[in-house]
Amino acid sequence: MSCKTVMLSSFYLMFNFSLVLKGMVIGVANIIPGLSGGTMAVILGVYHQLIAAMSCVIKFKKGSFKTSFWFLFLLVLGAVVGIYSFSYLIEWLLFEWAEPISYFFIGTILSSIPYIVKSESVNYKSLSSVGVFVVFMLIGLFFVGLKTQFLGSSDVSISLFYLFISACVAAGAMIIPGVSGSLVFVLFGTYNTVILAIKMVMLKPLLVIGLGAVCGLMLTSVGINFCLKKFFNLTMMAILGLMLGTMPGLFVGFTGKLVGADMLGLFLGIVVVWSFSL
Repeated sequence: MSCKTVMLSSFYLMFNFSLVLKGMVIGVANIIPGLSGGTMAVILGVYHQLIAAMSCVIKFKKGSFKTSFWFLFLLVLGAVVGIYSFSYLIEWLLFEWAEPISYFFIGTILSSIPYIVKSESVNYKSLSSVGVFVVFMLIGLFFVGLKTQFLGSSDVSISLFYLFISACVAAGAMIIPGVSGSLVFVLFGTYNTVILAIKMVMLKPLLVIGLGAVCGLMLTSVGINFCLKKFFNLTMMAILGLMLGTMPGLFVGFTGKLVGADMLGLFLGIVVVWSFSL
């Protein structure tokens, strides 16, 4: 995607509260292991603009730097607000209502795939498209297997350099749809440290995490932007494959007494995505 994708007026961007709300959703998604902030960006319809804006800012494109910067600022502002405002609520929901919440996210992903195919005019009938989709779906399933193996791991003595590396990799993963940045922290054994630093506002670890995140985002966004510009259809099929392949990682089980709440969560997830196409 070119920088023209985010060439909106600075005035419009400065007062576009909907971008802040979308950033909040993306931020909350990034603190839930197994859920991808990149997936939420695709569902919310801001993924292409996000990648293009990051690429423009990194390359310092003079003609679109200001609008790209404001676009990113509002999304990041929303993400920060979402993380700090909902971290305790999300923690409580995942503890008390894990099943219905998991079905809600499953509903959003299932219903978003046909929505994305239609809205982005993705050609899914060619042999190469099917092949890419299957390969990346299998990669997604591999990540789900890693989650099952490592989710119970606990933090050990963590150096700031190791924390920086984990933040760099996790941030890069956060903008890849279907790949959970939180899961990367789990795999590195730094998830608890990151959540504690956020809750307790521990400045030194937060600074290290922030610097690592910036480095990871810069490297990954340039690569994804290149793929979207040169191989748009295949890149979209890869994204859809990752989304579907990682979806089983959201499933936490089935309890008879919660079947009503589970089905309500699934229904609400579908309705939320359908509302975008109206």
